[in-house]
Amino acid sequence: MPENLRGRELLETAISATEEEIRKRDLAFERAVTAEREASEKQIIATKEEESASKAREVALAKQQEAEREFTHRLTAHGFTAEQYETHRANIGRIEELQAAIEQFGRDLHAALDRADRAGKAIEGKDRPDVAGLRAAGEEAVQLRDEAYQKAASATARADFLQKLAESIALAVDEIKKAEDAYAPLAAIAQALSGQNIAKMELEAFAIAAMFDLVLISANARFKPMSGGRYTLERERDLSKGAGKKGLGIVVHDVHTGRTRATSTLSGGETFMAALALALGLSDVVESVNGGVHLNTIFIDEGFGTLDTETLDQALQTLQDIVGESRAVGLISHVDIVQQAIPHGFQISKTASGSHIHQRLA
Repeated sequence: MPENLRGRELLETAISATEEEIRKRDLAFERAVTAEREASEKQIIATKEEESASKAREVALAKQQEAEREFTHRLTAHGFTAEQYETHRANIGRIEELQAAIEQFGRDLHAALDRADRAGKAIEGKDRPDVAGLRAAGEEAVQLRDEAYQKAASATARADFLQKLAESIALAVDEIKKAEDAYAPLAAIAQALSGQNIAKMELEAFAIAAMFDLVLISANARFKPMSGGRYTLERERDLSKGAGKKGLGIVVHDVHTGRTRATSTLSGGETFMAALALALGLSDVVESVNGGVHLNTIFIDEGFGTLDTETLDQALQTLQDIVGESRAVGLISHVDIVQQAIPHGFQISKTASGSHIHQRLA
């Protein structure tokens, strides 16, 4: 006896459980038998339906084959291929619409043919116009018209601009007239100072000319004695030559002829004396105008060889007078008389080994 069945209660519990299990199995067996019977009935029905479906399929296949033969026959009769049918099958639903369009096209074609016939009768015996030429002329005319429109628009815009510009210019002219009237006195002064005067001389040139007159006065104090009282320097005033505007043109007054002439007519020696006199006169004016400036030394390089003996003596005397005025004068010359007149100096001699400087004492 198994240990779990020992005892009355345990045995009764086990018997009850076994009986319940037997009852469940009997119930399951009955359900299985019922299901088997129902399945057998369904199988019989399915077999009959399968046989019916097979017969229906055979009938459908026969109809399909007949329909395909009829479809192929009709395509061939109407001159279509299967590919063309597939291409135009989408239009089957639009057959009525397309039929109406075809009928309308036929009517339009008939009307067009009628018009063409009437047009042909109308142009019988007439020359055909140059359509290409007329078309080109028309295109050219259109282009000319467009260009004319553009030019007209441009001209209108330019006219408006010029009108506004003319108005602005008129206003500016009025303003300028008012300004000119207001500043007329100053304008007159400005014109006079800028050289728009009778003398054609600017203020700067006038000031320079005035200063230059002082230079000439001081220069003539030496040039006249050096030239034996014959020459004096003057500022050129011939406005026809434009000299007055510059204010620094120089001419020479010759007492022998009583006339003035150009400085270029002077001889070499006379030109040297004039240049020397101008240099001394300029130094005098600079010292007189600028009190703090003293030109104590002057160097003269050559030029003495162009002087005759008398003129050379006068030039040297003038230079000695300058030295007497506490002003140093340095002379560079190869003329013997000039070298003898210089008490102190340096002698430069050229040798094969080079130039040498020697101090020379009086």
